Amino acid sequence: MAVHSAGSYSPKALTTLADMNQNTLTLFNTFCSLCLVNLDNPRLLLASPSIFKIRDARVPIIKGDFFKETRIFGQPIGEQELRILAQTSELMYKGYFLGFKEFQLLSEHGLIENTTTMEYNYFWHNDELWGILKSSSYFPPSQEDYKDITITGYALTSVGRELFHITKRNNLPGYFEKITNFLKNYYDVNIVHLPKR
Repeated sequence: MAVHSAGSYSPKALTTLADMNQNTLTLFNTFCSLCLVNLDNPRLLLASPSIFKIRDARVPIIKGDFFKETRIFGQPIGEQELRILAQTSELMYKGYFLGFKEFQLLSEHGLIENTTTMEYNYFWHNDELWGILKSSSYFPPSQEDYKDITITGYALTSVGRELFHITKRNNLPGYFEKITNFLKNYYDVNIVHLPKR
């Protein structure tokens, strides 16, 4: 994975890092371990040597205000169902000791933000690349098999994306299965591993 060389971090990123205590660093490591990452060019990650440049990275949390028109299996979702889905996604992160208070702390340090959405049709997680495909697709996928989904939640800021590269990310028990099952059910998609060439 390509990382920043010495002296290549912005002054703002270095100031933010200096202001973080051990508790905040631990929270940030956990947050980055949970992130789904959208790369500028995923093909460069699959190349050898790989090039790793983040376009977006976030922990997906469903929120009703972004999803008024969302449908599951072609059926509209009501406000009650959205509330249940939102609670389900938030509970998933509380299991890794990240609740509203912790997200707020990371936001106050300028590491994450809570006001954006991003289109994903693949993501990188734990050194592996995964494609988001239409439920009717087959493997190996063609370009038409990929499905764009709009993901909201807490996203890394530009400073957070810089510091992502120095975190000690862990493969948190059960998380990948939980988040992929959630995305599959919510968006009616298949998620497939994209091997390195």
